[in-house]
Amino acid sequence: MANQPLAQPIISFIPIVTYKMKTYSQLIIIMILQFVFQLSYGQQERIITGQILGQGLIELPGMLIMTSDSKVLDTTDFNGRFKFKHTGDNKKIKFVSAMFQQEEIELSKNCNHIEIIILEECIYDFISIKRADRKKKRDRKRMLHKLYAEAYEKGLFDNENPCR
Repeated sequence: MANQPLAQPIISFIPIVTYKMKTYSQLIIIMILQFVFQLSYGQQERIITGQILGQGLIELPGMLIMTSDSKVLDTTDFNGRFKFKHTGDNKKIKFVSAMFQQEEIELSKNCNHIEIIILEECIYDFISIKRADRKKKRDRKRMLHKLYAEAYEKGLFDNENPCR
């Protein structure tokens, strides 16, 4: 009778070891799969650089670069240049400053350098908001193409057709 209690734990110990080995091997496989998944589909950071010019092709210092949910990513330096790390969670960013129109752009995956011209904000008195918006859009469409070409000719921008 004294030998029975000693034999019982040794026999029950063998299935526990094989059970633990199965769970460890499953755990290792899960960790490897998670690592591979994170490498291929995880949030990869990339560095976005760029420059912001005003309507008169002057640098705009202190302009805020924000995500679409109003998180500040960076501000421009005295030369209107900026640099920030971007993860794939927000595809749209805004450029905000006083006395200038707010610009919102969608980032493409192949574009790491952004060049933008921001137009000055204008206030129209004695006309409807809808008409003022149409007038701003029309002026914007007319002016921006010429301003981008002029900035490229002067050497302020690196690309003639900047990615946006």
